[in-house]
Order: sequence, then structure tokens, then C-alpha cells
Amino acid sequence: MFHFSAANRRRRELVLIFWIKRCATVRNRRPKKAPEMSNRGSIITTPDAKNKKLVCESASYIPLFWFALLPEESWSPDEPAYYKCPRKETIQRGTDRLDFLADVFSDIACFAESAQRLLDRLSRLRCETIGIDVAELAEPDPPNPDLGVALETVASRNNNYRLSIPARKAPNPFLLGEMSEFPAREFGSTRDLLLWVSSISTRELERATRPEVLAGYVVGHIWD
Repeated sequence: MFHFSAANRRRRELVLIFWIKRCATVRNRRPKKAPEMSNRGSIITTPDAKNKKLVCESASYIPLFWFALLPEESWSPDEPAYYKCPRKETIQRGTDRLDFLADVFSDIACFAESAQRLLDRLSRLRCETIGIDVAELAEPDPPNPDLGVALETVASRNNNYRLSIPARKAPNPFLLGEMSEFPAREFGSTRDLLLWVSSISTRELERATRPEVLAGYVVGHIWD
């Protein structure tokens, strides 16, 4: 999983603000249908149908509340992280886990409200199943914790996750025969774990003063 420099993270935030404004403009024009699915992460209606619609999307990170929606038992690091989920079960799963995640991210004042907006949007759908695609956002990076660890932690409501990874050397994936050095890494909390897997940094959250940007980190962009 790639993590970005401060400059790149700032650019990502500016891009997110741009797309929020653009989406608001498109919505005011009353489009007849939602745009094409995101190439990064998305929630759609009726995955196998030709007329599936985009419900929610995210670029370059997994929205934090999506960890409450994803079914932990179906994760496999050897298969793409694409889930076909019964809609009502997904809503119930998210509802059951909302308080836990809102407590983990208690510094995000809009967490519960933003998550509820997504649950309400899913409740208004009439489809039996939805698709949640985070295949491009959940690349395993051993020995760092992966999406499966994050989902199991949320499902078990473990608010005391800890992991220490010692410094190590590993083959450089870009230079054949070269070795790269990786510093020691400490995951001191469940929050650290979920931010790592989501590819969102604490600095990004601290700098996100606009409510719509914070809501984007929680649920992505919701299409009405």
C-alpha cells in the first residue's frame, strides 16, 4: 500500500474539494443518471445488472465508515476486494458498528452524522444487493496489517489494537536484485490501524477544516 508525502496529501485534499464542488454543480443541474463508476473505490446498486447506479465513491483512500459495511469473513488477500453484499444486511452491519467507529474517531465531530447519511441513502434503495469495490485501495503490504485485519478488528470491536514491526530489509519491487531498508513501525491503537489501511494520515485529518472534506474521509462522496 502506498503512502504519500505531505505535499501529495495536500494535493489530494485540494482535488477532493474540487470534486465536491463539481459534484454539487452537477447535482444542481439534475442529471438524469449518475456518472460512471469510480476507478478507485465505489458502492453501486445491483452489481450484476446492466442498469447499476453509483451510490457512493472515493478516490485514493478507503472511507473510514466503509470498514463497518464490509463483511470481514469474505476477505482474502489473494482475491480482489470486491464485495457483493445483501443491502439490508449491510445496513444492519453498519448500524451495529457505527458507535464503535465513531468512538475510535471521536475527534471527527461529523463522523456519526456523515455515516448516518450513507446508511439513509442505502435504506432508500430498492435493490436486493449492493457492490462495494475497494480492490484498488486494499493492496496487501506484508508484514503491515491489511484490510482483513482491519475488518476483523472492527467486527470484534477491539479498541486496543497493537502491533510492532521491527526494521527490516526486503527486495525492491522496482529494481531487480536491489534490497530496500524499511524502518520499524509501531501501531499503537485501533485508530492507527484503520488510518494505515485506509491510506489516510492523521495530518490529513488535522488539516481538513472544511466539513465536506472531513465527511469525505468518513464516507466518500454520496450520490443522491
